Amino acid sequence: TSNTSNCGGGAIYAQADASGNQITLNLTNCVFGGNNADDWGGAMELDYTTATITNCLFYENTSDYGGAINSWESAVSGYNCTFADNTGTTSGGGHRSSTDAVDTYYNSIFYNNNTNIYEKSGATTTLYYSVCSGASTAGVSVNNEITGNPQFTDSANDDYTLQSSSPAVDAGSSSYAPAT
Repeated sequence: TSNTSNCGGGAIYAQADASGNQITLNLTNCVFGGNNADDWGGAMELDYTTATITNCLFYENTSDYGGAINSWESAVSGYNCTFADNTGTTSGGGHRSSTDAVDTYYNSIFYNNNTNIYEKSGATTTLYYSVCSGASTAGVSVNNEITGNPQFTDSANDDYTLQSSSPAVDAGSSSYAPAT
């Protein structure tokens, strides 16, 4: 938490190597909070990357493009993630799908980001069984949307767990839930 970059990826910058070999990134049970990048991806900048992100929290991250994540010519699969209170000062507070990105989220929450999701022309962003309340750009495909305030326990004090009355509780698909 609280990392800074003067370019991209406040916490993580993943980019293909000099030979053009794509990066594979797997993140589980991570918390990215209060990170800042001057340009791209306040928490993560993903360039030519295949990423699987599971049970991760992204909150209060900031950058010009993609407050939490900027995905450029990458493929992101996110499962059971929460994106809240992130800021993309130009676009994509929660997530920004940029040039040729193919990004998909399942059972996830995008809430109270200045723009939840920004999809640049040529990119594809799809949500399944997710909360995406608030501003997103046209083109973002939302399937089986869960509507309403997710009712975080105490987001003012960085507690993004859900209250038992949350419309998101038991509303996702078990097909995308983590094994217990």
